[in-house]
Formats: sequence, structure tokens, C-alpha cells
Amino acid sequence: MASEANTREQGAKPLSVRHERFCQAIVDEMIAGDAYRNAGYKCSNSTARSTGARLLTNANIRARIRELRDKCGQACEMTREDVIRYLSRAIRTPIAEIGPNDPLAQEVTVDRLEGGTVRRRIKIVSKIDALKQLAYMCSWNAPEKIEVEHGHVTRTAIEEAIERLRIESPLIRRIIGQANNEI
Repeated sequence: MASEANTREQGAKPLSVRHERFCQAIVDEMIAGDAYRNAGYKCSNSTARSTGARLLTNANIRARIRELRDKCGQACEMTREDVIRYLSRAIRTPIAEIGPNDPLAQEVTVDRLEGGTVRRRIKIVSKIDALKQLAYMCSWNAPEKIEVEHGHVTRTAIEEAIERLRIESPLIRRIIGQANNEI
């Protein structure tokens, strides 16, 4: 797989095996320091964090991570729109209209009762859970209010906290990566 990965673009410098492992780990939502050590580098935690963060700024590394994420997106057979359609249908469809072969049917149980009567029980996705997921995916939820206790905080402490978030949070890394791609 590494040799396939190293043929990204003509003229692009091939990644080392360790760099490829680092990229794979980042795509698997590992934080930079852990990904660096997972790639086979032996070092302290602080060195792994700083060097992992530095690797994330490398253009070849970023391009490979973007390529791997694109492949993951293509491998998924459902798009965001497909999921939204499915959730909307799960919410709107009356239970009586769902048959045993319907994609909304999660589980079908057939009981044979006395007198030859057949009873089918069809379990479907929870309409409430589907509604919650749809609201989350469409950003309909109000932002959560988080109370923070604070005391005397220095600018350095704030900058260090921001840097830790930047390095350790997959969401922040993704946002920073998207911002870098737009530049």
C-alpha cells in the first residue's frame, strides 16, 4: 500500500514508510504525537507532540492525508444527502407502511399463532433518535452553553492551551486543514 501511496503526483517526493504510517494514523483520528510514535519513532511524549505537529505542516504529508481522507469518503457508499433522506423517511413514514423488506425495517419477527394466524413484528429505527441525528447533522441544535470558571490567566497560558487543542483535537486539526486548503 505504501508504494501505491507514494505515486500521488508526478514529481512529488515519495513518502517514507514512517511518514505513510503517520498519515494513516492521522486519518484514523489519532493525535499528532501518538501518530508520530505509532509510525515507529522512539522519543519522549513532548518530542512526539512537537515533531508530529511539525509534520502536519509538511506539504507532502498534508497532501497524502487529504488523499487518504478523499479515498475514505469515496469508499463510503452513502453520501450525507443519502443519510439525511433516510433519516427524514424514518421520521415521516407511518409504522404501518413499513414492510419486512423495507430499508427502514431493522428486525422482523414472524410468530405463528394458534389457528394458523401469522403475526409479524417489525422493529424500526427510533423516530426520536432519527430526529436527534437529523437535527445534529443539519446544525439545528442551539449551541450548548458551557460555564467556565476562571481565575487569573496569563496570555502565555491561553496560547499554550490553544496550541494543545490545535495538536490534540481531531476537529481542530480538520478545521485548520480545511482553512489551509482554502488559502
